Amino acid sequence: GPSGVGKSSLLRAIAGLWTSGDGIIERPADLDTYFLPQKPYCCVGSLRDQLLYPSTGDLSPDDYPDGHRLSQAHVLRQSMSGSKLLAILESVELSETAVRMGKGDPIRGLDVVADWSNILSLGEQQRLAFARILVNRPRLVIMDESTSALDVAAENKVFSLLNNMAQEQRHSGLPMTYISVGHRPTLLCHHDVKLLLKGGKDYNFARISRSDKDAVSNEAVLSNF
Repeated sequence: GPSGVGKSSLLRAIAGLWTSGDGIIERPADLDTYFLPQKPYCCVGSLRDQLLYPSTGDLSPDDYPDGHRLSQAHVLRQSMSGSKLLAILESVELSETAVRMGKGDPIRGLDVVADWSNILSLGEQQRLAFARILVNRPRLVIMDESTSALDVAAENKVFSLLNNMAQEQRHSGLPMTYISVGHRPTLLCHHDVKLLLKGGKDYNFARISRSDKDAVSNEAVLSNF
């Protein structure tokens, strides 16, 4: 829809960031819902913390009584080894960041504390946000211009990773849905349904055909020459 029609407002309401207004929204719990803005948030901490965010609590089993279910933060810190995190960084083409920050030692680089909002470019921050999805594996991902600073090739790469993860989770019985708002026609290639907001209560749902995806993909290829 056109600018100002309420696309971002709708996403923020679905994500639970805006709670004013009336109506019913059915979605997974907050822990299983991720909202990716155009400029991702970089928390205070290490590169490891950036990847685990928002599951950054440094907890141990001693923090809980016997039989208590451990938090997602603890489970992630126990299951995500440095090598796994580096593999995820490599998949989004950020492995060099860990090498550089660790002065040649990528494992050491994971634990370097820095001002990541200033060190990483916007494009790198957007890649980092996709890495967080691969680490935390939510069931609903809501993206608002989350690839605006990436070129088409990089956009294709991160969405390919997202689609592969969605297929894996579907087979495991925990399906994942992702929703995007953006002005790039290439986003059509990575989605199945388009919602067109026309203003007020006027809207339209439409399936995105294979021919539509191919036409957009071919146009993107030609524009690179």
